[in-house]
Amino acid sequence: MYLNLYILKIPVFMVVIAILPDVKATNEDKTVGTDAFFKTLLNRLEHLEDRDEMREIENKELKHRVQVLESLATEQQIQISNLEETLGKQNIVNRQLQDRVISLENRNKARDKLQTDLKSQKKRIQSLESFVRILKTERQHHEDTRGLPDAAERPDSEVQRIQRRENEMNVAFFAYLTNHLVNPGVHQIIAFDHVVTNIGNAYNAHAGDFRAPVAGTYVFATTLMAGDVHLIYHFIVMHNGKSVSNIYLVNGGTASQEVVLQLNQGDDVSIHNMDAGNKLYGSGYSTFSGFLLQQNYSSPVVVGK
Repeated sequence: MYLNLYILKIPVFMVVIAILPDVKATNEDKTVGTDAFFKTLLNRLEHLEDRDEMREIENKELKHRVQVLESLATEQQIQISNLEETLGKQNIVNRQLQDRVISLENRNKARDKLQTDLKSQKKRIQSLESFVRILKTERQHHEDTRGLPDAAERPDSEVQRIQRRENEMNVAFFAYLTNHLVNPGVHQIIAFDHVVTNIGNAYNAHAGDFRAPVAGTYVFATTLMAGDVHLIYHFIVMHNGKSVSNIYLVNGGTASQEVVLQLNQGDDVSIHNMDAGNKLYGSGYSTFSGFLLQQNYSSPVVVGK
């Protein structure tokens, strides 16, 4: 029985021996496949590690670029704020320049008007002076041609006319304001400091008043220019401390006034400011002038009031 069992095991053993090489080959194939698989995994792992390193480098670069961009954005925001502030200041300067241009345009208009008024005033003065010269020439010619009687035979009026002609003075003045007059007081006399003409020395440039050297009929003219476009100005022509006529200026313009006064010797005529804090424009644009039209001995009355 044991023999039979032994005989039966022999074929089984032979079969096992026969298949051992195949099993060994299969195991070797499996081992080779496993190594290749692991190598592949290792390669992929190395590749993934390399990609992680690259991504980390890229992230660092991106972070650096973000920081640079944030810094640039901050600088640009500061520049924008500075530009906005500069723009605001420039707008203020532009408005100031615009106001200045408007002021200069108004001043140029006032200057043109003043020049026109001055030309008109000079023409009136020249006309009056020519008329006075004509009257004197005609009177002289009339007296020379008709012959003069003796003083004892002449009527009183004729003797008085001769005395006037022999004693008549030539009185005339013209002055203007050199510097701008800022913040004049109420009832302050306007002293036109630059004297161009002062025949008879009757005008006082320091005090700003005219004192009649002889009794007679006088003609006075003044032109004033406001120094501010936003104020209203009032001035008056004064005779012995009493108002003769009013002068009104507005919006940086000019105003002219002309009066004819009958003065006694020593009578005072001047231009007074009526509003405190006003500015009167100088540079020759504000003027004061006058002359003796006819000398006489009558009592003083206002002719041009």
